[in-house]
Amino acid sequence: MIETALPHSFGFVYLAASKALTDEGDTVIRLKTMCRGMYDSDGDAGLLYSTCAKSIVSVEAEFHAWLAGAR
Repeated sequence: MIETALPHSFGFVYLAASKALTDEGDTVIRLKTMCRGMYDSDGDAGLLYSTCAKSIVSVEAEFHAWLAGAR
C-alpha cells in the first residue's frame, strides 16, 4: 500500500505514488513530486520555484538510489 497526502505547507516537497502491474506482470511505481508555492495561479513560476525545484530533484535522486539498492 502507498499512502500520500496533499501539499498543505508552502515550500515543502510532497509525494504522490502509485503502484500498478504492466501487461508483462512487472510492477511499476510512479512517483509524482509537488511543492505548494512552486507555481502561481496563472501557471508561471512562483516565489518558491527555485527552492522547490532543487528539493524535488534531491528527493527524486534519493528515491532512485533507494530503488537501485533494493534490487
